[in-house]
Amino acid sequence: MSTDREQRLAETFILLSDTLSDDFDLVEFFQTLTDRCVELLDIAGAVLFLTRPSDDFLHPCAWTPVSPHTADLLFTAATDSPMTRAHHTAETVLAVDLARVSGPQSDFAHEARRAGYTLAAALPLRLRERAPGALLTLHTSAPAGKELSLARALTDQAVVGLVHRYRFEAETTLNSQLYTALHSRVLIEQAKGVLSVHLHCSMPEAFEAIRRHARSSRRPLTDVAADVIDRGLRPRRNFTDA
Repeated sequence: MSTDREQRLAETFILLSDTLSDDFDLVEFFQTLTDRCVELLDIAGAVLFLTRPSDDFLHPCAWTPVSPHTADLLFTAATDSPMTRAHHTAETVLAVDLARVSGPQSDFAHEARRAGYTLAAALPLRLRERAPGALLTLHTSAPAGKELSLARALTDQAVVGLVHRYRFEAETTLNSQLYTALHSRVLIEQAKGVLSVHLHCSMPEAFEAIRRHARSSRRPLTDVAADVIDRGLRPRRNFTDA
């Protein structure tokens, strides 16, 4: 291992430990984890998935890099992949040869290979006996065991950093923070896009419709946004709309 890489890894472990600053950003924290895995390890791509407290479905929170195949890859990975197995078992899934995958995970294997990857592994984001998420690692060649061990160490350090930040809070509070990080990244923007198309209005108008509905129904913005995406809720642009 080169001196520069050793120094960069050491800096990364410190960065993942430094979670007590006033301007701590959980989404940026997870993005840093995926960025550094790709930058410093024998990993071609990395995606961090989290679950919502209300369900056990995995949602992408941070990923590196972005490609034309990213959306399809993220969807199939969340449906059935080595990452879902790592999440459900809270155990590491070693590199899987994507050319030999069959059955339920074949859709994921197809999309991963189409994106240029040949192997995939997964590391659970362990919190006590459960895993509120997992890190999917994608490879173009067989990774050395020490590379996955380092990825495991970085992932564990990220959890330690989070627990350290919320050490005075209950575990449910940490889960809530993970949920917020996930939704703050994508949920409201997705809902604005869906509503903009349906109402033939601008993105700001769609956002105002969501805000108005949230206020009138006394519900959080994220809950209304989720209903727009998952349940077909269509708030009106204003109170005079038909």
